[in-house]
Amino acid sequence: MSERIAVVGAGLMGHGIAQVFAAAGHDVIVTDAVVETLGTVATRVAANLERLGADPLPVVARITTEASLACRKNFRRDGGSVRDQLNARDTTFGDYRTKKS
Repeated sequence: MSERIAVVGAGLMGHGIAQVFAAAGHDVIVTDAVVETLGTVATRVAANLERLGADPLPVVARITTEASLACRKNFRRDGGSVRDQLNARDTTFGDYRTKKS
């Protein structure tokens, strides 16, 4: 069963996480506050896959980028929003800065 995945952050970890989920057949949306970083996601994923000898086109086609997830209110299959998912994560794990102190 294919799920839609949201990755927050398009840097070194984010684009790699997006690549793994997309290669597994999931549709992925990547968001980052730095728009310039979003513009490099497809290129970096394609380069990674080419180094592995894999065809990057089907994987890159499953990845989209957006500067904000605000317009993706119904990204989850059950109709919950990404904001609901992030709120649930914050409730579960708490504020990292508070725990770090």
